[in-house]
Amino acid sequence: MASSLSNVKQSCVKCDKGGGIAICSGCQQQFCVKHFVEHRQDLAIQMDNIGQQHDLLRRDLLKESSE
Repeated sequence: MASSLSNVKQSCVKCDKGGGIAICSGCQQQFCVKHFVEHRQDLAIQMDNIGQQHDLLRRDLLKESSE
């Protein structure tokens, strides 16, 4: 069974290219090099947004507790 899995063509979820595949360990999706870099950049932007939301929420909570 393992040998049949290794023969399955792996392709990028964005462009369906088969060369230079990288698998994201978070979402388990397969990307070509170009789209893997874009995926990482998108994740970094999302993390920045989450960090900003966290900071705003924390500021609001601290402000409410000091009043």
